[in-house]
Amino acid sequence: MRLLKSFLDLLLARPPHTRALEPKYDTRGWPGVRGRPILFCDWDGVLHHNQSGTFCWLPELHTVLEACPWLDVVLSTNWRTGSRSYLLQQLDMNGVDTAHLAERVRDVTGPELSGAYARHDEVLAFARSRGVERFVALDDAPFPESCDWLFRTDPNEGIGGKRCGELIAFLQQRLAPR
Repeated sequence: MRLLKSFLDLLLARPPHTRALEPKYDTRGWPGVRGRPILFCDWDGVLHHNQSGTFCWLPELHTVLEACPWLDVVLSTNWRTGSRSYLLQQLDMNGVDTAHLAERVRDVTGPELSGAYARHDEVLAFARSRGVERFVALDDAPFPESCDWLFRTDPNEGIGGKRCGELIAFLQQRLAPR
């Protein structure tokens, strides 16, 4: 397990010169692919109940990514520090194949903001700074009512059950290549 974690950390590590640039939202170090749609993914209330940390809906995230191979992921969770490798480790521990996911989880959003719609503002700041035009946020946090790019989850249901299929349909309708 330690060897796998070390491998994932190396695989997902960003070059040292890009770490210093992140707070300024410098696009030179961003590993995303221009033009690919992005799913901004929260964890609490999305991948597990509230803040339980159980990641009980990781298989559903895997299902979503399998159904949407054209989609990349940016983590917009409060678990930002080390969250790329931690997510992949959790997926692996739950029996989900992580080989292709390492290429799909591109980044984490920048500095945590404050305010009524902080997560909304964090996602927009990241998208604007990197020229991301096609994206959806997957979150249970408050967003403005007029936000049509949010797939809101109930913190007790996350993307479990029928919500997984609804998320896939939402992503395909809004972001699938035409």
